[in-house]
Amino acid sequence: MNENSDKENIQKLIDLEVEKKLKERGDKDKVVSFDEFIAFTSKSGGMPEWKLREAFRAWTETIMEMSVEQRKEFLENLRLSTGIELKILEEDS
Repeated sequence: MNENSDKENIQKLIDLEVEKKLKERGDKDKVVSFDEFIAFTSKSGGMPEWKLREAFRAWTETIMEMSVEQRKEFLENLRLSTGIELKILEEDS
């Protein structure tokens, strides 16, 4: 059997298992800190934490450049498509 195919199949099984565990444990009212989210995502996705943090930093900068109305619309669309409700906590300048 092809080694790449084996790796892809193993990754698909891991992804399915992670998704299953998230659904089993999922409590839509549970609040998860950003650090907990990064650690879990890094571990389950095999991506270094620093890469995830950098991606979210860039994503956050882009969101903060949106108008208030665009931001609300974006977050509502994200909530509808993923079931995850994100809240933007703006720091006082």
